[in-house]
Amino acid sequence: MAPAISGSLRGKSYFSERQTTFTDNSQQLLYDHVQDIASKFPASQQDVNTAAASTFRIPYWDWAKVPPAGQTVLPPSISSTTAQVTRPNGTIQTIRNPLYSYVFHPLNTTDLPEEPFNVWHVTYRWPTSQASNAVSQNSEAASALNSSSSSFRSRLYNLFTNYDMFNNFSNEAWIPDGGQYPKYDSVESIHDQVHGLIGGSGNGNMAIIPYSAFDPIFFLHHAMVDRVWAMWSALWTDTYVDPETQQYGTYTVTAGDTLDVNSPLTPFFYETNGNFWTSADVRNPKTFGYTYPDLVDWNVSNSVYQANVRTIINTLYGPNTTATSGKRTGRGGRARAVKRDQGQDGEEETDGVVVEAASVSEKRCHKQHDEAIESDAAVDVKGAEAAGQPQAQTYNEYIANIRALKHSPSLGGSYFIHFYLSSPSSSPVSSANLTSTSPTNASAPFTAPDHIGTHAVFSGLSSTAISGAAYITGTIPLTPALRTHVASGALASLDPDVVRPFLRSGFDWTVQLHNGTILPSTYAVEGLEISVVTASVSHALAVDEFPVWGDLVALEL
Repeated sequence: MAPAISGSLRGKSYFSERQTTFTDNSQQLLYDHVQDIASKFPASQQDVNTAAASTFRIPYWDWAKVPPAGQTVLPPSISSTTAQVTRPNGTIQTIRNPLYSYVFHPLNTTDLPEEPFNVWHVTYRWPTSQASNAVSQNSEAASALNSSSSSFRSRLYNLFTNYDMFNNFSNEAWIPDGGQYPKYDSVESIHDQVHGLIGGSGNGNMAIIPYSAFDPIFFLHHAMVDRVWAMWSALWTDTYVDPETQQYGTYTVTAGDTLDVNSPLTPFFYETNGNFWTSADVRNPKTFGYTYPDLVDWNVSNSVYQANVRTIINTLYGPNTTATSGKRTGRGGRARAVKRDQGQDGEEETDGVVVEAASVSEKRCHKQHDEAIESDAAVDVKGAEAAGQPQAQTYNEYIANIRALKHSPSLGGSYFIHFYLSSPSSSPVSSANLTSTSPTNASAPFTAPDHIGTHAVFSGLSSTAISGAAYITGTIPLTPALRTHVASGALASLDPDVVRPFLRSGFDWTVQLHNGTILPSTYAVEGLEISVVTASVSHALAVDEFPVWGDLVALEL
């Protein structure tokens, strides 16, 4: 057993494609196990179980949508320690929840030599200690995720509506010549944020690149990332991988290499004869035998298809969303595909994790689309105005841009950047009045007053970090918090001349290390730069339209 290869190529033009092929390879292995389990049921139950097994796909966990009432972003199906299963003999048995953690059997300290992973026999989220008897704190993970829920949605919505170039959408690498400025976000950067908030401080597996894929939630997370890419690709069809020079090397790529759409996605084989997948091969999820109900393109024109996708995005992630469901549609495994007109209804959603019980018919998918299009959760200009958005047809959007070192030797691994926005009448929250946390209250900075979002820099341990100054970028949207202050009367409007002094007095951030330490405000974090940009945005006038963004410009504070 070797450390997981997740993160073997970060901040480069391969991110979306590699994570898809990695997830599909794992899906194929799980698919074979599911078929084996189904074959063990009595003959009288063979048909129903093998039919269900033939449509198995890794479920996706939608961490961006509003969770069901009374639940957190981290659903019980992931955070519960036990689960109930029906055995082939018909009995119902309570087992340890396989989505809660992975048990090493046995722990191989030769392959996993680094502390604390060389003493942990299971995977952890927000561990209570570095000792072998540590305990996962899923409640801390849930608290951290909840605190950034609005940030997830806003970042995702901004990507869908304002990122029209694939390399910028996909990859977090900072482009020194300014080619990416001022669009600093990417699906990879949001992916990193979720990784960090699940693993948490204390070296939880999901927060450390080489060990993250051992946590079962890794695959639910990456299935969601794959879905996001597929939805974005349905809308922005004229852009894909542009050739890029790699800033640093990996196990299979040398620094300075130029990668393009036909470069091999090593180590993922397309065929047993040694040919690798390429970016050109994996652009459409149907290549791997599945799609999503969000992407029903049967018997509709391309314009209607894209309008439907925009409606679903507005419904799930727009400024005025409520809890609605999305489901991943199974299609038989690669080389096991079922015909489109032979599917069965039957996917279901369990507390935020989408579970596919069977292939989904065209009729079923269209029904889901109709429900989404008619949903009361669709974007509504009047609703946005009630939430503090200006009455005019245009308004200003505000975003904090982040540039940071991917692997900072001085910080020793992954780290958090917490952002706060206070009104003049409240006490500003900063590192001056946040103390270092203990393992059992490490999420305190996430729940501090005026917290508006946390970005996670997803790295390795100091002993495995890639050398070289590899800069990455991310964002924290400021507009949702500013709207709240407009609604409360603390801020007169979203006009730049009004927002600038408000941010100057109340906007702050602090850095928290993976061990929980809060760095003092006087500490100069190497390579970290925070700036604010703004753009004039025209409201969408219909549920199947997106807002129209003007140019992003720097807002001097």
